[in-house]
Amino acid sequence: MQVHGIREDHRSDTIGREGEVTMDLTAIGKRVSKKDAPSKVTGSAAYIQDVKIPGMLYGKILYSRYPHARIRSLDTTKASRLPGVKAVLTGAAVLSFCGLGAAGRAGATLGGDVPSVLANQAHLGAARQVQKVAGGERHELTLPSGIVVHQYVSARGAVYAITWKGPRLPDLRELLGPYFAQLERRDAYAPLGHHRLSLDGTDFSIRSAGHRGSFSGRAWVPSLVPAGVTIDNSLD
Repeated sequence: MQVHGIREDHRSDTIGREGEVTMDLTAIGKRVSKKDAPSKVTGSAAYIQDVKIPGMLYGKILYSRYPHARIRSLDTTKASRLPGVKAVLTGAAVLSFCGLGAAGRAGATLGGDVPSVLANQAHLGAARQVQKVAGGERHELTLPSGIVVHQYVSARGAVYAITWKGPRLPDLRELLGPYFAQLERRDAYAPLGHHRLSLDGTDFSIRSAGHRGSFSGRAWVPSLVPAGVTIDNSLD
């Protein structure tokens, strides 16, 4: 590296008895030992791959097979059903949970997993309570608008059903995720301010009714409902 034309820094210099300048260097021209050199040379250094914690989970990244492709949607239903899978994280769910995502919609919940429930909680500004129920857990989200959403998670970690009740309808596009497309293919709302919906689609069912100021409903994925759980008796 050329140093011609660079002014010398004499801030650490000392003046000798005869007026000559002497430099008190602490690193230049001296041997500096790395603190982790002995442990690396002897093989005793601990790397992240060497850390073992009880109950630790392992993650794997699935990359797109298509370069520069635009991802319109992700369906993690099949992945969440695989044996040993505890959670399936998508970029949208992680960003929404961390408060870094777009102000639009959080990750899909129905058919998703617990992280998608957390993403909905963060995006909707809801208070959450978890209760053990037959077949898994019930996550109760209380929205600032007064709407109460129950999201039922099986022991395998899949959200198999959702119920809602409140002064107005929740954002069904967000809560139903990819299943919302089945609602768009039909006229779900009646005139005169009254709402009644009953639909049995492709591995998807929804029942909803109400009027101005009072709405309630439920939606579920039949293939994800745990054995021994009946929709009519287990959801509230």
